Amino acid sequence: MRLVRPTPEEARTYGEGVRRVALEGPAGVRAKEILEKALKAARGELEPEALRQEVASQLGLSQKV
Repeated sequence: MRLVRPTPEEARTYGEGVRRVALEGPAGVRAKEILEKALKAARGELEPEALRQEVASQLGLSQKV
């Protein structure tokens, strides 16, 4: 992961000083998948327990977290 400059549109919307995170490589792919699932849970499209299990699975943790 690394911080990158915003696109011109992002700079207009959020301000010039904003930075965003570029998710790269295998860890970035996993992080992106986890963030997408968290957004689904926040919208009510995924139950919290299902999110916990998905994240634990993604991170290679035991199911008894």
